[in-house]
Amino acid sequence: MFGWIRLNISKELFFEIGLNFINQMKNYLSHLLILLLCLSLRGYASQESTHDLNASAIDSMLVQLEKAIEEAHMPGLMIAIANRDGILYSGGIGYSSLESRRKVNGKTSFRFASVTKMFTALAIEKLISEGRFRLDDTLKKIAPEIPFESPWEKDSPLRVVHLLEHTAGFEDVQLGRMIAPDNKSLHGLAALEFHKSSLRSRWKPGERMSYSNPGYEVLGYLIEKFSGMSVKNYIEKNILSPMGMKNSLITSDNHKIKNLSTAYHFNGNGYVVLSPYTLSSNGATGNLISCADDIAIYLNSLLNYHKGIDIPKTSIVDMDIIHSSLASKRGLQTGYALGNEIFPNNNRITFRGHNGLGEGFNSWIFYNRAHGIAYAIANNSGENNWRISQIIESFITRHVSIIPSKESQENLARFHSFTGYYAFANPKNDRWDFLKRIFNGVNLSLLGNKIILKNNSGGIDTLIYVEKNLFRHQSDIIPSFILSRDDNGVPFIQGYSNSLFFTKTGKAPILLQQYLFYLGFFSILVSLVCGIVGIVLLVLKKINLKRFSLLWMPAMATASGLLSYRKLVLTDEVNKVAFASVNTTTLFILFASVGFGVFTVVSLVQLIRQWNTLTNTFLKALLTFIIVMLCYLTGIFFINGWIGVCTWNL
Repeated sequence: MFGWIRLNISKELFFEIGLNFINQMKNYLSHLLILLLCLSLRGYASQESTHDLNASAIDSMLVQLEKAIEEAHMPGLMIAIANRDGILYSGGIGYSSLESRRKVNGKTSFRFASVTKMFTALAIEKLISEGRFRLDDTLKKIAPEIPFESPWEKDSPLRVVHLLEHTAGFEDVQLGRMIAPDNKSLHGLAALEFHKSSLRSRWKPGERMSYSNPGYEVLGYLIEKFSGMSVKNYIEKNILSPMGMKNSLITSDNHKIKNLSTAYHFNGNGYVVLSPYTLSSNGATGNLISCADDIAIYLNSLLNYHKGIDIPKTSIVDMDIIHSSLASKRGLQTGYALGNEIFPNNNRITFRGHNGLGEGFNSWIFYNRAHGIAYAIANNSGENNWRISQIIESFITRHVSIIPSKESQENLARFHSFTGYYAFANPKNDRWDFLKRIFNGVNLSLLGNKIILKNNSGGIDTLIYVEKNLFRHQSDIIPSFILSRDDNGVPFIQGYSNSLFFTKTGKAPILLQQYLFYLGFFSILVSLVCGIVGIVLLVLKKINLKRFSLLWMPAMATASGLLSYRKLVLTDEVNKVAFASVNTTTLFILFASVGFGVFTVVSLVQLIRQWNTLTNTFLKALLTFIIVMLCYLTGIFFINGWIGVCTWNL
């Protein structure tokens, strides 16, 4: 998730086509002629791609989209497409309300969730252009009252740019901190105090990217402090209004918003209506409500460097550049920049933008200034927009030539020292993602002039060498991976569109943990089987209650753990509001998770007590295996906070 150096990436790669020819020419005049030819062709391609979306093409596209949203279980879809000259399409298909059969149109409002960060970053850039503070200013200098923690503050202080690019090392929002207490929006230091548990740097600021909503809450506080206005009022007055986005607003409250689509969740059998809620936000993270007509205006403004807003063009260009990450300082410019990221997987052009996922809504905004084209989509069921985006991009880029992907033939022998195992090292939340540190690593090997990454599930990705220490994924057209070393000389990999960060480590300890978890999860399955067998034997009077309890207790431990986890997942999907308070749902999660540990300990005690009376060697060994592995899982889950979890107090 990061940006590009001055020129848009697509523009750079377009020039590479010309440069390959230029290197073959023998004199300066030939160089100049070829370069001019490339520039001419680039402009022609841009016109073709953006001006040929006629009514017939749009109708054909909409037919495909109608089929796609039905298959993807999306009641309604908002669509906006624009180029530099104006709006190509603004409207939607499907229903904003299934109950009233109200159709989506240009004025239908959708929640844009994290897309809001593009507008927050623009507001911060405006304050910077006014001289209120600088991108590289430290938080301690401009807002020492902010409650954050960083062990590296003395030598590597936390800066404004780290917040914008998610490189502060902060965790993402905690489960119980998503919804505002008492349905009241938060402002000032109260908002930051509410998210204080996430405002702790887990690694040196600027080293790795990890998406953090609380980091943007801090940016919201800076907007409030240096403008003297609320985030809502500042963005609406200085960003939305100058662009002409009259039907858009920044709000934490989803209650009674005019023309707002109903939020749904498809549970496999039908659509469930999701209740409105109030975000625990000062307005900077996910609070934009807008419609196709307004978003289309925004897209056109975006492609024209936001001429309607009083921000220098150089500052707008700067927003597409990654400044702070270790990978960017080593030469990689894919990932998250100042409120936007780049997506390198289209084989014709690359798009920048942001996506936003909120309960019942999923929105994407993508743009390419070099080709002068942008589009936005939003659905009201929270389903993934991937298929939708592919249909739209196939139409708006169909006349753009496929870019020949660059590949260097340089010998890669110097990368032999990078071969080995790399552990995943930038989780969004340590508590919930601790298993990713164990299972989401990759093994790096060399095969000819290519790098092979093999993950723990057997999946293989091929990286093709481009230049220096940059590689591209086999399906990408630009470099999206880097192999380099950190400041301590430890090899690292950063890659994939969401800037996953891996550090080289010994594989043996990781393998040991993996095998222990495999055995642990196998013991969970076996314990359930033993529990069922125990019931059958008890009914047939083949065993007494004492022996039955020895078979039943491990199954009870497993059942408690699985029920707690299932309740946690289902609540996260359809009712995040519940996480914020003490209620039957959160108490069930708490006690069921505790039950896993309690029943496991009771099982161990029973095994010890009945040890000498167990004459069946196989049963003795089986129960020992099950209970020992359950004890191992109990210890690991307890250490990482999965047992006795109080979601309202995270």
